[in-house]
Amino acid sequence: YRGTVGFKYGSFGLVNPDALFELKLNGNLDLSVSAEGLKATGNYPYRLYYGDAEESYTAATRSNNEVNAIRLESTLFGHFKKEGKLEVKSYYYQSSRGLPGAVILYNPYASQHLWDKAGFLQGHFEQELTHDLSFQANAKYNKSWQRYLNPDYLGSEGIEDHRYEQDEVYLSASLMEKPLMGLAIALSADWSVNGMKSTLYEFANPSRYILLANLSAKYEKKNLIVTAGLLGTAINEETLVSEPASDLFKMSPSFNISVKPYGEAPFRIRFFYKESFRMPS
Repeated sequence: YRGTVGFKYGSFGLVNPDALFELKLNGNLDLSVSAEGLKATGNYPYRLYYGDAEESYTAATRSNNEVNAIRLESTLFGHFKKEGKLEVKSYYYQSSRGLPGAVILYNPYASQHLWDKAGFLQGHFEQELTHDLSFQANAKYNKSWQRYLNPDYLGSEGIEDHRYEQDEVYLSASLMEKPLMGLAIALSADWSVNGMKSTLYEFANPSRYILLANLSAKYEKKNLIVTAGLLGTAINEETLVSEPASDLFKMSPSFNISVKPYGEAPFRIRFFYKESFRMPS
């Protein structure tokens, strides 16, 4: 086992401690745990000039610029027979910070504030099933929360207090086989669901379901590399308020060839074609 501890102190109220601890649980498992804290007032001085005259200014101090944050993280590593690997990671972060805004018409006052919380738990596993067949899988759960407060809002409500919450579940699995020397074929599938909620008036509260399936192949010999793939994307969206987007299905092919025509000379000719597609966040 081993560990490190650090501490930083700086201008404008900066305090930043951190620690890391690593432990070998047994011959197959290792554990890493870390934590970090950060605090700062951010009240740095500045000059507020009047017009173009360099001698005409007011000395002021930045306000509503404080930051408080913590981060916690742990990772479990596993190593097994037949190239088996396992990694499980957890992460948590939260912060509270003032939003100082711009100095407008010589008014440095600001009262807006932002709170964030985010965390995830994810795992990765891969295993060689036979000499020519291997498997891997991934899973993740992610959650985030945010609050924005403006107590001096000039609208009819007199205050802005908006909260957002987002959840995501992600699963993935892939299988790769090498039927011939130099040839590899892989089939993979990803599934995710993502939902968002908010206190905004008539917010849609959308949910998105995504299924990805990809078939790919790679052939490689001394002076030639050829890869090809076909990705299918299926998306379904639902909302609690208003009409959701229509269901969508998209096929995205890709092809790549790389040739080294002059033996060991560092020169290659490459040609590729790819269609890509991505939904807005």
